Amino acid sequence: MDKKQFRQLLRDYLQGKLTKTRSRQVDEWFDAFGYDEDIEPLRDEEKANRIHESLASRLEAYTKSPKPVKRLFYGWLPRIAAVALLALLAAWWVWRLQGPQESSTKLNVAYEHLSFDTVRVGTGRMKRIELPDQSVVWLNANTQLRYAKQTFAQHRELFIDRGEAFFEVTRNPENPFTVRAEAVATKVLGTSFNVKSYPELDYVSVQVKTGKVSVSAQNGRLLDTVAAGHGLKYRKEEQAFEVEDRFATDAGSWMEGRTLLDNATFAELALVMQNRFGIRLQTQLPAATHFRYTMTILQQHPLDETMRLICDVHQTNYRRQGDEITIY
Repeated sequence: MDKKQFRQLLRDYLQGKLTKTRSRQVDEWFDAFGYDEDIEPLRDEEKANRIHESLASRLEAYTKSPKPVKRLFYGWLPRIAAVALLALLAAWWVWRLQGPQESSTKLNVAYEHLSFDTVRVGTGRMKRIELPDQSVVWLNANTQLRYAKQTFAQHRELFIDRGEAFFEVTRNPENPFTVRAEAVATKVLGTSFNVKSYPELDYVSVQVKTGKVSVSAQNGRLLDTVAAGHGLKYRKEEQAFEVEDRFATDAGSWMEGRTLLDNATFAELALVMQNRFGIRLQTQLPAATHFRYTMTILQQHPLDETMRLICDVHQTNYRRQGDEITIY
């Protein structure tokens, strides 16, 4: 009995199209399996074929050699058979839907047993590191990055716990390079790009200098493919992204001592000042929540000169007390 005949027979049975004798034969075949056995999900096509062949041969044996059987609760058996068949199909689809999650769980368990190398950079500093695959990473101030050094050559993946980093990735088409930063994953084959992910900010940004990268959300959903000279900004709370092309060609300019602010909020400005000078910038002006700053902060400029430039934007003043600066 081939697959087509097998499926047609079950379909006719469930629709009540079989003769009484034929239906009894199917009932007897179903009874041979017992009702208390667990149904195992079908794991692959080969196994599904083996199960089909086994079921078909057993069913064919019953239909060719009918046996008189004394039956109890005969009227319930068609329903039981239908439920069992539906349960088998449901088990298959549940496995299909949960397959990627199961793989993800196994991956997370594997990570728990790895020893991560952690690199930290303090206030007002930058750091360059070379990875086992000869890729280079530049870390901006107040940045922490992790990667499994012992397995990195086989699985090129890093985690930015906080901060900003610029990557120059050695090309390897057979082994993608992935950077995970909060709710965003950036995957490349070989390119240079910048990722910024500070917990104080409401977004994660990716800017591409050369090549092309794919950016995905935490659930694996592809957000966009970003080419050289373009950028993407992912809003954490809204779980949505927007194109950010302005200054994308200058990705990693902070490595040259130039921090570019484009319509930045006061919170973004305060973070830059904390990273660059180690000071806490604050304000009591209600209007400051609407302040926006488009400017370049140069590393060689001293703090006082930088503060004068900042205050010129919205015609404000500042006072300093220790490591705190208040704009008023």
